[in-house]
Amino acid sequence: MWMTKRRNFMFKTQAYTNPLHKNQAIVLYMIVFVMVMFFSIYVFFLPMMDGTTLIHKVLNGNIYRLFGLVMFYLVTTLTYVALRKQRLDAAAWGVLAMWFFASNYNTVVFGYVNAMQGAELLLMIVLGGLVKGRVGIVATTLLSMTSLAVGIILRRNVTQQMLPDYVIAERFAQTEITSIMPLMLALFGTGILIYLFVYMNSVVRQVGAAEAVTDRMMVSEVLTQIAQKVAERAGLNALLNDIVERINAQFDFVYHVQVFLIDDTGNEARLVASTGAIGRQLLEINHKLLVGSVSVVGQVASRGNLIVAHAGTPDTIHRQNTLLPETQVEAAFPLRIGDKIIGVLDVQSKASNAFSDSSLLMAFQAMADSIALAIDNVSQFERAEARLKENQRLVEETRQALREVERLNERLTGRVWGEYLRGIAHDVGTEIDFENQQKNPITDWTTTLREALQINQLVQEQRDDAQVIAVPLRVRGRVIGAMEFELDKNNPFSPEDFDLLQEVSERFGMAVENARLVDESQRLAQREALVNQITSRLQAANSVNTMLNDAAASLRDALNASKVVIRLGTPPTPNGGGSS
Repeated sequence: MWMTKRRNFMFKTQAYTNPLHKNQAIVLYMIVFVMVMFFSIYVFFLPMMDGTTLIHKVLNGNIYRLFGLVMFYLVTTLTYVALRKQRLDAAAWGVLAMWFFASNYNTVVFGYVNAMQGAELLLMIVLGGLVKGRVGIVATTLLSMTSLAVGIILRRNVTQQMLPDYVIAERFAQTEITSIMPLMLALFGTGILIYLFVYMNSVVRQVGAAEAVTDRMMVSEVLTQIAQKVAERAGLNALLNDIVERINAQFDFVYHVQVFLIDDTGNEARLVASTGAIGRQLLEINHKLLVGSVSVVGQVASRGNLIVAHAGTPDTIHRQNTLLPETQVEAAFPLRIGDKIIGVLDVQSKASNAFSDSSLLMAFQAMADSIALAIDNVSQFERAEARLKENQRLVEETRQALREVERLNERLTGRVWGEYLRGIAHDVGTEIDFENQQKNPITDWTTTLREALQINQLVQEQRDDAQVIAVPLRVRGRVIGAMEFELDKNNPFSPEDFDLLQEVSERFGMAVENARLVDESQRLAQREALVNQITSRLQAANSVNTMLNDAAASLRDALNASKVVIRLGTPPTPNGGGSS
């Protein structure tokens, strides 16, 4: 923990929010650390060609080496500060300046004594390409060539004490600038080669990025079309067929596309959509695979992870389909709703490297997730629509049953009321004249009463000096009578009065029905009592003759019969059979 805090304090990268910038800062921190460590070892501990260390020469008053040493540590400090303040561009140029003062400065001042010092120029070009790309390569190439030229010019100021024993100062100082042209050309060529390498690498990255963007755009276009299809409320089969055909048409490398859905048992992945004539053949034979079987689709349906399998490899789980002989690579993507796997999107290609790009696989998996969501939405809509149709069917059946019940109830009510009224000795009706305070039974039907009874609606007409209104009386929809009112013709009859009459007629019908039910219950009670009485008398008899006499007497009393005949046995047949 302490080491982690110490490292985070020294190499501060927490302020970098962009992951790419953060990684670049880490690389620059490491380069600075390595250069400081090795340069410090070189300055303080490693002996030079004359056996002394660089710090010894600095302390002895070598102004050139002192300037280079001070500039190195000054640039190092500035680079470190730039990194902590998130100034990556300045820090990158600072790293190149550190390399120059650490390696090239002294060699420039002392005229490039050996080839090793020239190699440092090449390393500076490489470092320029590493930290600043093509701009860094151009800058360090020009700086290297300039440093080499300046170093050759400064050889005239180099004394024998500055040179190793095997180098003669007089001949060293006479070196012409033209003699270093091959080395200059080598530096220039190296710079061009490194530049071209970095440029090609950049082009490859740009092409890859462009292809990735194109793939994502095509995937987005497919997803947009899927969303439009879902919005059109297309059926599930139509949606899936449209999806596989669009994927097949959108991507040039795709050979065949199909969608499998896992059944309700979770044991089989059934083919529900497939492209082309081959797809129709597979659908006709009801192609399906077991979940967990040794196949790409079976394994993806079981594990829930995308799988890319190449045909012809020894350890592949790709199962060759005779209808798809040209398949070189098969990629299957799980169709997931949360943690549940509902199916598999299977894509096959003739190109063996079709699915080598990880970004393409991620795009296809995102498309598979969207397809799964679309399938779930359409399935839920179809289930809801099916439930709605079933509910509508049940409602209609219920309505028909209610209408039938109402019709039967109405018929039964009419029959019951007909029997009830026939059982009354006289017609039921009354007329009340409130002006004369007279109440008379009526047996005649007026025209308005008859019309209201027949049309089952309120009837209004003018009669002499009065307006007459007749209202039908209903019980459970069945008209059982009517009532009539005579009103002053000068007294207006408002819609509220009509509503009042309608409601009173309905309530009156209910009251009359209740009265009939009371009469019916009393009649049934009387009949039950009479039956019980007759039964009791019969059960009290101790002989057949006594029972016959009691039965005849009871029936005579109950029915007011003048004669009762009771005979036991069967009548004689024409041939004389029968019994008494």
